[in-house]
Amino acid sequence: MRRWHLGSFKTLLADALLIVLAWWLAFWLRFNFDVAEADVRLAWLTTPLAVLGMLAGLSLARVHRHAWRYVSLADLRRLAAGVAAGAVLTTALVMIGRLEGFARSVFPISALLALVLLAGARAAWRSLGEGRLAGHQAAPGRQPLLVAGTLQEADQALRTLKGAAHWQVAGIVSPRPEDAGRTVQGVPVLGTTTVLDQIAHVQQIGTVLVASPAGSGLRRELLMRWSGAGLSLLTLPAADEWLAAEGPNLRKVELADLLGREPVQLDEQGLHQLFA
Repeated sequence: MRRWHLGSFKTLLADALLIVLAWWLAFWLRFNFDVAEADVRLAWLTTPLAVLGMLAGLSLARVHRHAWRYVSLADLRRLAAGVAAGAVLTTALVMIGRLEGFARSVFPISALLALVLLAGARAAWRSLGEGRLAGHQAAPGRQPLLVAGTLQEADQALRTLKGAAHWQVAGIVSPRPEDAGRTVQGVPVLGTTTVLDQIAHVQQIGTVLVASPAGSGLRRELLMRWSGAGLSLLTLPAADEWLAAEGPNLRKVELADLLGREPVQLDEQGLHQLFA
């Protein structure tokens, strides 16, 4: 049986407090912030049931295993499933008690509020963590870097470079002109790859990370067009190279990166038997 750490207990406690808040807000919204004394009594009586039912639903969805700082869209979808299950369990627990005069509209209102509060708390915690990380990455001594690729490729590269000890992404260069002026994870798109040398000159940056995959047309274009322009073109290491490294150690673009397939391995023994 796994032991509960202090972090797990804090997460559970925070969720429980947010569930209580959502439950009482549901009562206040249901009665336009004018809750009668009888309904206040019902709210107090059913609060433990609401917490128990919602926490049970979240546990069924394994929501408490998620690290708030690294919450993703998949985690939020799982959170929504957990809230839905918790709402059903809460409804069942309260209805079993057959409390006279209980407003059933509290159930959907509280579920919606619980989802907003729980998801908002996780998103806020992640934003706070990323803000601290961005401040750390802006420390002096990091080498500025441009990322060349589509917005999706740049997004993946930025995720990979989070926590990199030696690099600081200063901007993105996209092959699509309509992307200019947009931002990805707070990093601006400075222009298109057709004017990569001008962007690098204005930004005083001599290093470009090619985020496009090996064998892609953009990677070939960048290497053939800008390899002699005084720019250092880098790429992310392959998966097997990650296993022997402690972090995202970038490497220079090689000829193999231009190939759209793996090198062909000839069956020398079979050829020898064929021509023998």
